[in-house]
Order: sequence, then structure tokens, then C-alpha cells
Amino acid sequence: MAEGDGFTWAIIGTFVGGTWFLSGLRTWNLKRRIENTPTSAIRSIAMGLVEIQGTVKEHTKLLNGPLTGKPCVYYKYEIQEYRQKGKHSEWVTIKSGEQKTLFCVKDKTGQVLVDPNKADIDIPADIDKQTGIFKDLPPSIKKYCEKHIETKGWFGIRKTLRFVERHLAPEDKVFVLGTAGDNPYKEEATAQQSVEDVMIQAKRGNPFYISDTHEKDVLSSMTRKIYGGLIGGGALIIFCLGVILSYLGAF
Repeated sequence: MAEGDGFTWAIIGTFVGGTWFLSGLRTWNLKRRIENTPTSAIRSIAMGLVEIQGTVKEHTKLLNGPLTGKPCVYYKYEIQEYRQKGKHSEWVTIKSGEQKTLFCVKDKTGQVLVDPNKADIDIPADIDKQTGIFKDLPPSIKKYCEKHIETKGWFGIRKTLRFVERHLAPEDKVFVLGTAGDNPYKEEATAQQSVEDVMIQAKRGNPFYISDTHEKDVLSSMTRKIYGGLIGGGALIIFCLGVILSYLGAF
């Protein structure tokens, strides 16, 4: 590595560390909001910031996950190709997408409409498959590739691809922290909805977070992210600033 390369990487590392640190701070703030907001029974939710838990129910329509074909109310997918250029190799995203639709959350007391637009949706991958020369694809992904992706490269050799999809489906457990406001779809609301006047939605200044795990697991995951962001990011910043100062002192 040339002498100037170390200085360049130190600057990049400082920005990366800063990004991690800020992410840790944002997660810490969100965790505090969750901890300070009591879980409400859907039947008794009040207007404003609320926290609810229950199961996902269809509202008026369902989507289909592009890689799994499964009915859902939300999906996000990404397809990456492993590419090598000389001594360097990397995963490159060649196709991605995300789609949401209105859904309901139901608990023992009733159900309420949720508009997931602008929400931070935090769910793990439901499918994460990698293929190559000696690896085959699941039927649902094969079907997708036949229409949208070329899986073979030079001389008919199969490309090394990675397929990731995460989705939120009917009957999945769901945790929502968002703002209870007026339901603009009230006239279209179904008879099964017990809180027809209310919809959980985004509001400027309030967090809007959706996960498919219990609150306890959400908080545990956030704690790990906070430590990783604050400690890891802070350590990287300090190290890189030390490198930068050593270079500046040498000039």
C-alpha cells in the first residue's frame, strides 16, 4: 500500500465510523421511545404515539413475494451477483425492489388498520439463497429468473448469484410503534374492524417502526445494534483520527 493510501483509507474510515456511531444513537433513541411507550390493547388505543402487538391480517389485497411467490402485505428483495475484476471481487446488486400495502393488526380485543408507508420495517430474511456452478435454485426463484434474470454467463457457466427476500405475511406476529390517527379509509373499512375510525400511520417527529418479533426480542436486537454502533463506530473514529494526525504530523 502506498503511503498516501493509508491517509485516504483513514478518512474513509472516519466517515464510516461516524455513520455507525450515528446509527447507534438513532437506535438508542428509538429503543428509549419503545421502552417508554406502554403496549396498548387495540380496543383501547388513543390518538397519538401508540405501541401494539398482534398478528397480521389482510385488509383489501395481498402482494406476492417476487422470489417466494408467497402472499404478503410487505416485501423487500435484492439480487446480487458476485463479480471479480483482477484481484478484486465484490457482490453487486443487479436487481432490488420493495412494496407495501395496507394491512390490519389483530389482538384479543380487536383489530386496527396500519398504513406501512414511511415505516422502518425491521424483519429478517425469509429466504437467502446463493447459487453457483454446483448449486441449484429453488423452484420459485427459477420461475422468477426465467422471466427477469439471466443466470448464465460466458460459455454457459452459471453465475454466482445471491437471492434475498424478506416479507410480512398474514398470520405473522407483528409489533408496531406508530401514530394512531384518523382513518381516511373509514367508509371502506370492513365490518370486522373494531377500531374503524383509527389508522396507525407515519407522523412527522414520531417514530414509526414495524417488526415481526415480540417487543422483548426487538429490544434485545436493538441493544446489540447500539453497542455495535456506539462502541464499534467510536473505536473506528478514534483509530482513524489517530492515523490522520500521524500523517499530518509527518508533513
